[in-house]
Amino acid sequence: MFLIQIQKIILFFLKNSSKYIDMEQNIILWLQSIGNSFLDIFFTIESYMASWIGALCLFLIIFFLVDKKYGLFYGCSFVLTIILNYIVKSIIQRPRPFVDNPEIVNKLNTIGYSMPSGHSVSITFMALSLVFLFVYLNKNGKLNVWNRTWFKIVSIICALLFVFVTAISRMYLGQHYISDILVGIALSVIMFFIARLFFPSFSKFYDERINKKKTNC
Repeated sequence: MFLIQIQKIILFFLKNSSKYIDMEQNIILWLQSIGNSFLDIFFTIESYMASWIGALCLFLIIFFLVDKKYGLFYGCSFVLTIILNYIVKSIIQRPRPFVDNPEIVNKLNTIGYSMPSGHSVSITFMALSLVFLFVYLNKNGKLNVWNRTWFKIVSIICALLFVFVTAISRMYLGQHYISDILVGIALSVIMFFIARLFFPSFSKFYDERINKKKTNC
């Protein structure tokens, strides 16, 4: 039922935004018109950072170097979000920009459907997870610097910047329309805050398991 409602909402969006398809394609064509070898390399690297590769690196850093409980929470919720993203992609089946318009160059030689943008889902979830990690560490007395306004502002600006640059990279590389990106961001935000609601229960379950293991030892 949840997936059906998502499908209805996105299909309604696509139906009413179809008249803007030329504008979306023109944005991509303009971005590619100012392209050069440096931007090709930069946006390709950034795109990989916003993929499962970057997400895996973030998981390993958090789990092994920062906090195992939060790392496990982040890893599980991220995987569930990506699975949902692929389900929605398979339901919508929107062609990628370079399929709709031969003038748009597929700079990554990718295949598959376009909406939602998986990279936008990924980077948005990672950015939100990092900000929440700072809040979590501060609450547990491990990151007092979060109480400083300048640190909060810098953290939020950096998170927004990563999401913005990823959005530009996906259009520049010819992979997504801006509407794909916006839907991806929205899906990621919704899934993150749903996961956030379950964190207290997850935290309690994790602590009970750890205490049980210590008792058995």
